[in-house]
Amino acid sequence: MSRTGGNSYLYGLLWNGYDYTHQAWVENGVYVRCGHPESMKCSCYGKTHAGELSLERERNLGKRTERESSPCLASMRLSQSK
Repeated sequence: MSRTGGNSYLYGLLWNGYDYTHQAWVENGVYVRCGHPESMKCSCYGKTHAGELSLERERNLGKRTERESSPCLASMRLSQSK
């Protein structure tokens, strides 16, 4: 499996992508459990922190991000306009 896009951030926090600091995937703002089998008894950050909110901040705040195209923001805008 290969990735076709970069990380997406929401208000400066990692929303979807890979947290290189902790070596774990983040989906919808929370850490995802690693894919290692239980028999491996790993201590991956993704396994020990699965379901916790991501606190990984954007490295370069001047960099243009995918925030504006985030499906989360788009749905928030639609719900606020009603």
